[in-house]
Amino acid sequence: MLFNSTIFIFGFLPVVLAGFLALGRHPSLARLWLGLASIAFYGWWEISYILLLVGSIAGNYALGLVFIRDIATGARRQLVLGFGIAGNLALLGYFKYAGFLVSIANDLGGGFALPDILLPAGISFFTFQQIAYLVDTHRRLVRDPDFVNYVLFVSFFPQLIAGPIVHHAEMMPQFARQETYRPRADNFALGISIFVLGLFKKVVLGDVMASYADPLWISAANGAAPDALAAWLALLGFTVQVYFDFSAYSDMAVGLGRMFNIILPTNFTTPYKATSFIDLWRGWHITLTRFFRDYVYLQIGGNRKSKWRRLQAMMVVMLLSGVWHGAGWTYIVWGAMNGVFLVGNYLWRDLMRASRGAAWQEARAWALVCWAMTMLAWVLTLVFFRAADLATAFRVLEGLAGLHGLALPAQLHGWIARAVPGLVHALALSPESPLPTFTLLFGYLWLGLLWFVVLALPTALQWCEAHRPTLDFAKQWVGPTLIRAAWNPTPAHAIALGALGFLSVHVLLGSGAVAFVYFAF
Repeated sequence: MLFNSTIFIFGFLPVVLAGFLALGRHPSLARLWLGLASIAFYGWWEISYILLLVGSIAGNYALGLVFIRDIATGARRQLVLGFGIAGNLALLGYFKYAGFLVSIANDLGGGFALPDILLPAGISFFTFQQIAYLVDTHRRLVRDPDFVNYVLFVSFFPQLIAGPIVHHAEMMPQFARQETYRPRADNFALGISIFVLGLFKKVVLGDVMASYADPLWISAANGAAPDALAAWLALLGFTVQVYFDFSAYSDMAVGLGRMFNIILPTNFTTPYKATSFIDLWRGWHITLTRFFRDYVYLQIGGNRKSKWRRLQAMMVVMLLSGVWHGAGWTYIVWGAMNGVFLVGNYLWRDLMRASRGAAWQEARAWALVCWAMTMLAWVLTLVFFRAADLATAFRVLEGLAGLHGLALPAQLHGWIARAVPGLVHALALSPESPLPTFTLLFGYLWLGLLWFVVLALPTALQWCEAHRPTLDFAKQWVGPTLIRAAWNPTPAHAIALGALGFLSVHVLLGSGAVAFVYFAF
């Protein structure tokens, strides 16, 4: 069930919220209701995978009790932890990577049949969440053995499918508090405001851009060689599409949580305002970065050892991040590129610290150069993130470099040839673009508008910053905004949000719900 579907907005959400509030005087029943509703939400895609989720929850809860109650001690305790982590990774590996591994084996001469396995929604998210729980119970950092609280910690539907990857210390205490189950008008007003903004970003901004970018990627995957204008529209279009798509999901999750008096951690801020690759990753998929930092990076040396060991650990983490995102060589290349850019950024930063007196480092023009270099590096990584395979990625890269020419729709080419004939010859413009004139012009116009929104307007969390929209927003890196605004529960804001919500639902009814990009992970 998608957050941006009519069945969720007008069916599931009102029923579950009404039941939760009606049972508020009996917190144990309210928790049970919300837990069952979350499991039903998960089973909407494939009912048989309810058993997978419930089995994973039960198995990890049982292993956690072994640590909480000190059933295993000494070496056995370490053995149980290893078994639990291996079991979670094996489950994830089978469903997510079996087909990829078999294809590699076949490329090396094997003759194995490719397994037909449907990837369970959200398995990468709830698997990592439970691995972190096991590690922390092993470290004696968890003392809450309540089963229903644990079920909600894993399955709470706003964050179940695509994050944020929450920590037990953030969630389980909230589910244990009595005040969580009392109606809060302020939380509901804030929650529905953030949810509506997320819905608008997904349905009206991101999905409209996808309607221009996706056909170009599909065409390239089918063997077409995109010209420069088509390739850049595909790449820059996907760049803002995935921004609004993931930002929208993160906002909608936060808003839904607040409706149930639950405050989630920050998962997305303003990565496209970053002037360094380091800051970009401080604003993109924050809770995944946090997981890798706490449970991988620091465990293999991290910043507790030499600089070179730290950089090696960073490279390993980014490769694992690529593998986490998908089973394919494109994701491995994407992770490796991010690792190289991050390592290069840290080395460059160390060099700049050595020349900290240089006046040019303080100039606004230098900040603009740094932002442009950061964005160029990021969009080049997204070629591999979005491409169906390596061959498609290289075709698009060739198009970006102009190796497939520069083509215009025949009608637009004719207009320019008559108005500025020298320009056609100077740029070697071809009239053979497969794109209609309106598609090309409006695609770039919409692209420019979305980049203005990204760079000039505050995000939903910035808009609501004074009301503590997430657990840790005040501690997160957030880029500057040209236009400032502050949310307040006023009639004017209610009318404006109502208009955005109405427009979003109108577009949704006409086009249908489109899955979020991160649902594929």
